Amino acid sequence: MDKLRYRLRSSGRTYPSCRNLSSNHLLNKEKSDDDVMANIASLTTRKTRTADLVKKAQCQVENDMPILQRFLLKAPRFDFVNKIKELGKFGKVFETFGIRSELLPLSKPPKVKETPFQFHSLHNENQSYISVPRLSVTKLLTDQWCELREYYNIYAGSPAVKSKQMSMGTNLHAGLEEDQYRFVDFTSFVLFVDKIFSEKLLALREDLDIKAEISAGESDALTTYSLYESLLLGNTKESEMANEWLDKIVFRLYTLLLTSEAREVLVHGYLDMQKHTFINIANENSNVAENSILVSGVVDYLKIFNRTDPRDYSFFDDVRSNLEVKYPEVDGTQFIDLTNFLEDLKLLICEHADQFTLKVADIKTRSWNRIPSQASVLRSSKLQVTYYRHLLGLLSGETTEGFNAYQMLIENAKRRGIDVDKPINLKFALLFLRRNYDLLYCDFKKLANGDPIGFDPYDDFMSENYNSQDSWYDFSLITDELTNVNELSKNDPDNFDYSKILSPELSKSWKYPLTLRYFAARASQLYQSCAPFLGDNLSIEYHNALTHKCFSKIDFKYDKESLNSSINNAVSFWNGSRNPSVVEDISKCKYCNFSSVCQIPNPEKSHLAGKMTEGRAISDFLSTLD
Repeated sequence: MDKLRYRLRSSGRTYPSCRNLSSNHLLNKEKSDDDVMANIASLTTRKTRTADLVKKAQCQVENDMPILQRFLLKAPRFDFVNKIKELGKFGKVFETFGIRSELLPLSKPPKVKETPFQFHSLHNENQSYISVPRLSVTKLLTDQWCELREYYNIYAGSPAVKSKQMSMGTNLHAGLEEDQYRFVDFTSFVLFVDKIFSEKLLALREDLDIKAEISAGESDALTTYSLYESLLLGNTKESEMANEWLDKIVFRLYTLLLTSEAREVLVHGYLDMQKHTFINIANENSNVAENSILVSGVVDYLKIFNRTDPRDYSFFDDVRSNLEVKYPEVDGTQFIDLTNFLEDLKLLICEHADQFTLKVADIKTRSWNRIPSQASVLRSSKLQVTYYRHLLGLLSGETTEGFNAYQMLIENAKRRGIDVDKPINLKFALLFLRRNYDLLYCDFKKLANGDPIGFDPYDDFMSENYNSQDSWYDFSLITDELTNVNELSKNDPDNFDYSKILSPELSKSWKYPLTLRYFAARASQLYQSCAPFLGDNLSIEYHNALTHKCFSKIDFKYDKESLNSSINNAVSFWNGSRNPSVVEDISKCKYCNFSSVCQIPNPEKSHLAGKMTEGRAISDFLSTLD
């Protein structure tokens, strides 16, 4: 209509305003009522002629349109723009599907070529899933609530959703962790070390006159500076992953074997999308391994207990007695030789494995003391724990020979673009030593001297690659820069005496550098230690989010048949070989972001689903009408 009004104005003809004309005549007191009525009649005639001209011009505009645009102009249309605004980030699914319709189709249009997994790995609000394509265990539970909702969510770009319930769950898990472990805040310590090392690098840069050397084409100074930079503060990705593996695998599993309990333990595996099974990556060729999908998860709770007498802790009493006898504390400090400890542990496990078993459990948070009523939610919760149990079996080498976890962890790092043989920077190495000196001090001495740690794949690799060359891993840089260890103690939350661990045995150039490969080796050994305890005991605990009390517990058995069925279902969904299933219980729809544009809760409009698939020209035209 804007164009139409413009045409009428530009024709050179003008039409006086009814309001202005009437008031001019009525203000003229000399005119009679008959004159006024005559003028009003004349004005009415002119308005009628104007309306006729407008209608005629409008018809002419429509007649000049292409047939398709004429059809779309007269077709009944809903407020698509506002509908998309209401959906927010979830409305992007319409853009992905290339449609403007009241309802979404039950599967993607043929022009969308990416499978759900491919799209999830290419278009994801969480950038980490783009840089490292993978799935979480919970993503394999596609029908936990509604598979169609998951499908739409994927093709909307997997928008992040934060709910009050999720926050309550996070807080509950954090509280349970704090009850289990003593957490110490090393922020001040890390900032202090970072400051000292940064000043060292700045001074080194000035001494070497690195800028002048570079401009002159000299590379020796640049090489020296780069080595020091990576050694003191560099290789961040490798160092951060080492921190993760040390804390969430090595330390947690050591605690499990020492105290009977562990929380928040990392697990992962590789799902072959063609064979519909998790593979033992150590026994597969490289092509199969590369075509598999990384699946990761975090086990909420592990518990080793006596099968017949839950009050029996004899195994753990024997483990602690072994530590106390062989590694007595000196001045309140205990240094454990992990090489010898793990060998002793094998003997103790053999003595007790027939009596003790490992239970895998998941913790669920509820706002009130009532478990979910939906059968699909309960079934998926059980499957989630079943997946964790299965992945633990793969990592521990439960049914296969070889060093499964070692190869699986190295592959995990590789897929994340992380080099397991880059040295861990000295800032993190010092933090690790301070935080876990009881476990790491003896191992660090072995690395410094080039001695084996008792894990053949690792020992063979290090011997072949470092015995004939300098590792450049100089721990003396720490003591050289931190000349007064009392300064470290002042910035330590416990005023720890660093002279106990920064000894001459470590403060030197090491034969073997500290790398992520080392942590993969120790983690593998601890996973293997769990294998004899693995059984079929699984559990779900429901905790009240406000009181943090467990109000219900469901114990059940490991069911391999149900697991295989779930894997088949998940793979066929993620590889796009089938369309998503829909819910039968439409009461779930009121909790769904897509309920207003989904066919299931709107069956009376199902004939409109996916209609008006647009090309660019049609879309551009429609946008001018909104």
